[in-house]
Amino acid sequence: MDKIQQSENHIEFSRDLRVTARTFVLIGGLFPLLVPYELLIKPSWPEGFSLLWLFAVIISAGAIGASIFFLLAALFGMSQSIRFDIVSQSIFYSYKTALMKHCHERSYPFNKVERLQVVTHEWEDGPPSYDIGLKIKGVREIEFGRFILHNDAEHYLSILRRMTAMPVIA
Repeated sequence: MDKIQQSENHIEFSRDLRVTARTFVLIGGLFPLLVPYELLIKPSWPEGFSLLWLFAVIISAGAIGASIFFLLAALFGMSQSIRFDIVSQSIFYSYKTALMKHCHERSYPFNKVERLQVVTHEWEDGPPSYDIGLKIKGVREIEFGRFILHNDAEHYLSILRRMTAMPVIA
């Protein structure tokens, strides 16, 4: 669940990927690199093609792919914040990754909001989770919230609809 800060004039949802989490993901991404070392580099393979060698290459390629995935997640995983402000009648959206020097911030007026809805994410290995989906004209949909309970997502959705004066869509 995102961190939620609320007052009478604004509500802010923020998701922060901390340096410690990035570090653990980065270190965890290095461990699969032991597989190609143990299977391809360390042993001395006889010259020529063998099915055992091909099997080691396939497993090593999978391990390298997993390492690349974790390393990219550590470097490009986004921290984001979205703030709905009644006073300025605007939405402020900011995001950054580990490789960005500066945080990118954009603001959108409430009248540019096309859609505000609960988005359900079904998982194979657990219960569904819920986000709030915000569609602004000319911008890709932004999802935030990460709620465990549907009622919590609906509660914050109704607050946001009242703030932005969005009609309820049935």
